[in-house]
Amino acid sequence: MLLLLACFIPRAIAAWNWDILWVDTVHYLHASVALEQSDFKEGFREFGLNVYPLVLLALRHVGIDWQIAGKWFGVLMATLTVVPLWGWVRRIFDDRVALLACMVYALHGKLIVISPLIIRDSLFWFLWVLSIYLIWRSIGEVRIWLFFAAGLALTLTLHTRTEGWLLMVPLGGWTACRLNSATGRRWKLLAGTLLCAAMIPASVALVNVTWLREHPRWEFFRSQHVQMAADWWSAHFHFPLPFAGESRAQNLSPLPRPSVPGARGEGTGDISPVLAAPPSPIVSPPVASSPAKSPATSPLPPKSRVPGKPHAASTAIASLPPAPVHGLNLKLIERLGKGFLWIGSLLAAIGMTFGWKILMRREHLVLFAMNALLLVITRIRYAQAGLDIRYFMPMVIVGTPWMAQGLLCVIAMARWCFERRRPMSPRGFRILSASLILAGVTCSLVDAPMPAAASMRREAMLGQWIGKKFGPEQTLAGNVEPLSLTTYYAQGRVLSLFPARACLDRHLANYLLDLHPDTIVILVDDTIISSDLPIIEENIVDGTGYHRLDAKDLPLDKNEGLLFTR
Repeated sequence: MLLLLACFIPRAIAAWNWDILWVDTVHYLHASVALEQSDFKEGFREFGLNVYPLVLLALRHVGIDWQIAGKWFGVLMATLTVVPLWGWVRRIFDDRVALLACMVYALHGKLIVISPLIIRDSLFWFLWVLSIYLIWRSIGEVRIWLFFAAGLALTLTLHTRTEGWLLMVPLGGWTACRLNSATGRRWKLLAGTLLCAAMIPASVALVNVTWLREHPRWEFFRSQHVQMAADWWSAHFHFPLPFAGESRAQNLSPLPRPSVPGARGEGTGDISPVLAAPPSPIVSPPVASSPAKSPATSPLPPKSRVPGKPHAASTAIASLPPAPVHGLNLKLIERLGKGFLWIGSLLAAIGMTFGWKILMRREHLVLFAMNALLLVITRIRYAQAGLDIRYFMPMVIVGTPWMAQGLLCVIAMARWCFERRRPMSPRGFRILSASLILAGVTCSLVDAPMPAAASMRREAMLGQWIGKKFGPEQTLAGNVEPLSLTTYYAQGRVLSLFPARACLDRHLANYLLDLHPDTIVILVDDTIISSDLPIIEENIVDGTGYHRLDAKDLPLDKNEGLLFTR
């Protein structure tokens, strides 16, 4: 109970102080609304067969504001994660390490601030740790009902986030480690492991033949990450796989726009019309039959196009080569350190260094291999898309026992240093331990704020300003992924999310003429720097009929971005 309170209190404080949506929430909400309307094609388009949009669907009907329900559901899941974490760590280490590992989890700054966000992470953490706990118990105790429960948890985990598939590593690895000692029960162990793995296809088949029986095709897990890996493999080993290249083709397809019932307030009440059009990760080409993009309805005559540039500018923008990225490995390590927090990274390194004999045990090497594979997958994704420190959180949670081991080593070393002069009393040792723990907690909380939080708040404020200034139903185009969040608060509709590097491309003006959005949002990010803004302004304003809004009227600093309107 004390561990639950230690987890709940800081997360409740974080939830109380967080009052806007995260950009991913808009996408989950769009999928949830589509599923509620039985639009399975659109509901499964972005995430595949996923648990979280269904959870969000239920939360929207609990009788209170769905944002309040979603926020506190995340806090609840993040708090309950400590229960299977305690059960697993005390079995693979001991009670002392388990207690400290749970305290590390409870007071880890990044885990605290992510918990109340209305995204799938908190639910995934709970299912992730629950699956590890049940897999460890089922293999150790060789009980069929535990294998069955582990299979259910594993199925839910990998259908919440794709990283759940990595749990097949401990399932297979720990089974192999257990075979030698499972005398007389090896066949039962193998049968249980197969039962656990078979729960995945069996559950998917059950959902497709019952709930989705009217759907014209079967739905499975999200395949985009597999396609990213295939693209990476084909590019580096010159051996193309059958489905390589499909991820980019999917990103370039036009997005259907189902109707969404009602809107209320400034993104704080019911569903906003923006959910009718979440942005594609890369530019969506204009649809010729759309009235908004038809040349006949465009207020600008054909001669107003920028001279010497092709009419089908959208094709040029969409086919831009990948931007050169340098130092990805260093950035990956930096993000990993921020995910662990610098104090957590230090403690984990100390724990693994002084506990290397424990780390070399087979059961720990299996988990080390799983974490290494997660790091490789994250690196592959980072080469083709963005990187969020949230991707490292499963690794952080699995690493909490090593942070606990590192803390124990630091306390032991501090005690040894003090006792070189004179013996330390039990009371003095307790004061020393409490002081070191308090210092660690302070470092964790100081390093807690998410770098993207300020950006999300900026996007929300900008969306509210656009909604008040120009009214609802505005069509927007822009260069940053949080544009969907801006559009949500503006009660508008996303027409296109084009690559940031396209802002400096000579075809951008013609592309905007084809698309014809009401408002264009260009914000500084990792690709665009403030010195690029004058060039981008000239690119957009010249011959397109758009003008830049004065920076002093915007909720943005003049070096943070540009806003254009017709």
